[in-house]
Amino acid sequence: MLDGYFPAGRNGSDDLKLLHPITVRLHLAAVDQLLFLQNNLRGCIEVKAANLYQ
Repeated sequence: MLDGYFPAGRNGSDDLKLLHPITVRLHLAAVDQLLFLQNNLRGCIEVKAANLYQ
């Protein structure tokens, strides 16, 4: 079915190996961003709570 789909000497797993470091980096960047947002939100909530109880 996929005969001739990939250039000579290549297959789908070669493409996945090539993409793997990129996807890992994107995943780590997304996790870093989520942690940053979580900490930022926690800080905002703490400030609001402190203002409420003054």
